[in-house]
Amino acid sequence: MLDVPNGKIFGAKQLADAQLRVVDELHYAHDKTRAELTAALAKVEFTTKKLDDAKRTAEEQMTAARRSENEAMEVKDGELAEAREIIRKKEDESSEARRLNTELTKARGVDQDTSRRTLEELVKKKDAEIAEFNRIAAKAVHAKSEESEASERLADASRKEATRVANEGNEEARKRVRGDEDSACCSKEPTRVRTIIYARECKTEGIELEALRRRYDGQEEKCKSAEKVAVDMVVSLPAKESELSAEKKKLETCEADLVQTRGAVEAANAKVINLEKELEQRTEEIEGLQGGAEHVQSTLDSTEKRYLQLAQTKLELDGEINTMAMELEQSRSAIEQTHRALRTTKGEEEKLEANSLSPKASFVRKRSRLKGGSTSLGPPILSWEPKCEMPHEMYKTKKLHQSRRLMPSRRPGQQTKRNQQRERSVGGVTARTGRQDRTLQ
Repeated sequence: MLDVPNGKIFGAKQLADAQLRVVDELHYAHDKTRAELTAALAKVEFTTKKLDDAKRTAEEQMTAARRSENEAMEVKDGELAEAREIIRKKEDESSEARRLNTELTKARGVDQDTSRRTLEELVKKKDAEIAEFNRIAAKAVHAKSEESEASERLADASRKEATRVANEGNEEARKRVRGDEDSACCSKEPTRVRTIIYARECKTEGIELEALRRRYDGQEEKCKSAEKVAVDMVVSLPAKESELSAEKKKLETCEADLVQTRGAVEAANAKVINLEKELEQRTEEIEGLQGGAEHVQSTLDSTEKRYLQLAQTKLELDGEINTMAMELEQSRSAIEQTHRALRTTKGEEEKLEANSLSPKASFVRKRSRLKGGSTSLGPPILSWEPKCEMPHEMYKTKKLHQSRRLMPSRRPGQQTKRNQQRERSVGGVTARTGRQDRTLQ
């Protein structure tokens, strides 16, 4: 136990203190890195949240823009379809009016002349037929009058002849009268038949003529009604054309609004594309921050592992220091026992010196005791000297004072001045001399 030097204990303490300082610095760096990582993670979370909010806002704006675009497109398409339907109807009405006007013009120009000529021909034909009917009727009347006159003449003649023949004989007169009547009947029968046939033909032709007149009147009424409808259409054609022009202007306005809406939609799409690009850029930044966070996390993990290793090393060093302290205490107790034995021996030596030895021998023993060497009076006080780097004169003086301090006259538990100076030293620099001691291994 006496072979353990104080320098080694002090060096072990300094090494343990240095390692503890390194552990504290690593712990501080670990806490600082953890704080920086926490701040970076909070910044990343804030940026991610902000980016998510921006993305959600952009998506909502894009959805609203698309919804408004679709609604506007539906409204414009409906208005455009209605306008096209109205224009189509107006164009159909206009084309119908033009067709009717053309037909009316043709009816007025060609068909009317043809109808007039046909009607005139029919009138002429019917007039000729009527004249022929009148002629035949007059002829029939004349023939009938002639027949009646002839009948009367024949009757008178017959009566006269009968009166004349009556005197001659009734039978002969009757035969003659019968023969005359038969001859008269045979002579007037064809004229009566022809008259009846002519009368029937004239009646039939009159009926046909009346039907033709009624048909002509109906066609004339139809032509007048068609002409009236055509005139109404021609009169209403400018109003319809004005309505058509108004509808065309409305259609042009709708198309302009549609073009403007499409421009707004394209601008909204461009804005959405820019937002998507910004979102991709923010996503890349977040990925970079996440990569940096992963790197910092890995560094933090390695730092934590190193911290745990250093903590384990600290625990081991604390155990060694405690063991060395226990050994030091045991050494101190042994040294104190030795000191007590030395004090006892010293008292005996002083008694012997006072009783039997000369002054020269006393001086030699004292010199030997100061140098720490062996004499014939007993073993040396110490078998080791502290290692210290200093000049030779100071070393000798220091060695002298140290040997004096290590004499058994020191009280138990009292520290030497050198150990007090070493314990007061900060960073290996003593407070008394101001020089830096080398760490003793």
